[in-house]
Amino acid sequence: PCDLTEEFLSSFTKIQTSPSKFQKDVVTTLRSLDLGVREEATCKQTRYSIDAIVTTKTGADVAVEVDGPDHFLGRKPLGS
Repeated sequence: PCDLTEEFLSSFTKIQTSPSKFQKDVVTTLRSLDLGVREEATCKQTRYSIDAIVTTKTGADVAVEVDGPDHFLGRKPLGS
């Protein structure tokens, strides 16, 4: 049988994201604290979209999920 894993993951990661105003406010606040922030990053293992990744002063990366499931209320979840 054909292995569809790579095809699935490739199409899954092409989904356009749309940060909420709340997410933008959180990222702005994190940046004002002089933290390194990457917005709408992709997890290397799962390829899920992460709202933000904060790099601490010790060099550790911390994933930040801002909206959680509330982001999808009234909408059809996209699998994340």
